[in-house]
Amino acid sequence: MTALLSADDVSVAYRDGARWLQAVDRVSFALPPKARLAIMGESGSGKTTLALAIADLLPHDGIRRSGAVRWPALGGAARPGRDVGFVFQDPMSSLNPVLSVGEQIAEVAVTHLGLSWPAALDRAAELLDRVGLPRPRDRLTSFPHELSGGQRQRVALAMAITAEPKLLIADEPTSALDTLTQAQIVHLLDRLATEIGLALVLVTHDLALAANLAGTGMLMYAGRVAELGPIETMVSAPRHPYLQALVAASLDPDRPPTDRLAEIPGIPPQPGAAIPGCAFEPRCPRARSACRSRPPGWAGTPADGVDCIQFDQLAAVHR
Repeated sequence: MTALLSADDVSVAYRDGARWLQAVDRVSFALPPKARLAIMGESGSGKTTLALAIADLLPHDGIRRSGAVRWPALGGAARPGRDVGFVFQDPMSSLNPVLSVGEQIAEVAVTHLGLSWPAALDRAAELLDRVGLPRPRDRLTSFPHELSGGQRQRVALAMAITAEPKLLIADEPTSALDTLTQAQIVHLLDRLATEIGLALVLVTHDLALAANLAGTGMLMYAGRVAELGPIETMVSAPRHPYLQALVAASLDPDRPPTDRLAEIPGIPPQPGAAIPGCAFEPRCPRARSACRSRPPGWAGTPADGVDCIQFDQLAAVHR
């Protein structure tokens, strides 16, 4: 199957005065049409930067220093807003506070679909209904500050799917919402991806959310891909020590309430830090001298593998 998206050795850095800070380091993966990928990791792991690079939305101080993002199934470069829809973590910062909800959605429809303004407003009302916003026609004249956080996120989703893109990227779409609204937005993402037939890239720190919504998982640490593969296998039989630690630290309903949650000692390295070996080595319970002296190598296939020099020993544990 021809890939919708192919990232080949993508590296991204941000300018900090006279120097560049590496945020994404030689990331490669392929995403088939209609597939679902969860990019996971702690804050600062590079997952949002990678998503912005895919969508060609890097800020002015960020640059893709190497590698390429290709769109084989499109036969050319993807157009942000038309081929790629993006839902940001905080809809209040991505929505224009001085434009009504209807104006913002209609503007996308006019720009990318060539609709007249009245037809674009009709399209906006239809989309607000599709994402489950009550009284969609009345909401066309509402401003973002008049809506709740969950309602604003629904508006952001409506804008992202206005042109029925081939790929929807959702960056921590539930992190600022209460538990009930989180579940509603997750269900909505799942339904829309299925109905429209689009591919989905979910950026999240939540392993459970990733397992529920995606088919493939990509775990990042310090800008590199630590592990990549089927999400169910990654959660049930993690190979990389970092993923093992994350799974051990996750809430388990079967765990006795008196048991203390596992902790991951230390903190991730600072962006731009010179690391001769494995970036996770200072926090890794399996670390050995070789981990400090040379970087790990990718073990496995391009679609299913782990970035760890101890892969053979770790794999044996789960056989």
